[in-house]
Amino acid sequence: MCGEALAGAEAAITEGLLAPLDHAQYLIRLGENEAAETAIGEARGIAQRLRCQPLLDRAADLSPAEPRMRAAMVTAPGSEEPVSARDG
Repeated sequence: MCGEALAGAEAAITEGLLAPLDHAQYLIRLGENEAAETAIGEARGIAQRLRCQPLLDRAADLSPAEPRMRAAMVTAPGSEEPVSARDG
């Protein structure tokens, strides 16, 4: 009985520790990089206080992508110089 309670508590704690990083991944997929950085920072702070290296490693691995360019860069025929492709 006590073992089950401890396992349940451990699972809840682990889930709580991972929640900010899971949320950061979700925000990255949405392109909400500033909010993702905030969530990553929150997780990093928790991990540092707990001295939890696996959580620190996971936080370090998460990084919002660079903003996507709206216009693709292409090379004009017969030219070595890249030109911007127009939308539409």
